[in-house]
Amino acid sequence: MIKADQAQKSDAEFSPHVPKKWDEAALADWATPVGRLNVQPGHISAREYYAFTVENLRTYPVYLHGKEPEGYWEMLNQVGLQPLIEPEN
Repeated sequence: MIKADQAQKSDAEFSPHVPKKWDEAALADWATPVGRLNVQPGHISAREYYAFTVENLRTYPVYLHGKEPEGYWEMLNQVGLQPLIEPEN
């Protein structure tokens, strides 16, 4: 049970620490050399990684042709592209 003095303050500004996901130094020796070629597999740079665009689209089930629920395609066409998450809400 949370006591009143342990509860999170609602007026406190939320500022999470988000760790860096792509670190070129940590990836320098991430894999063993490719057999018989004796070369390390490469990777993209951190600049390229963080420049990728993020697809934030909701996905829907795929059905075999003729096996989808009645009105399924009409519903998909009506709702259109929808975001998977809406962080501003």
